[in-house]
Amino acid sequence: MVLKRWKNRVNAAGEFLICSSAERSQAANKEKTVNKFYAMMEKALTPEKKRIATKVPKDIKETILKKKKEHSKKKADRRLNTRDFL
Repeated sequence: MVLKRWKNRVNAAGEFLICSSAERSQAANKEKTVNKFYAMMEKALTPEKKRIATKVPKDIKETILKKKKEHSKKKADRRLNTRDFL
């Protein structure tokens, strides 16, 4: 599960790599990487919530269709109509 979640962090030898060079001291960087590792493990081991599918309300569908029709009418009015010249 961890390898699946953080596959970009694993090299060809199968080692999980985390590095930090934010601090000037090696000890502080080591501490940061350990904390980062624990946070990443916690995030990888918590199950993801499944998305609940919802329906689009009828009113919104109607307004979308209305806007589409208005837009297409506007475009149609811009087109050159050959019947006007006969």
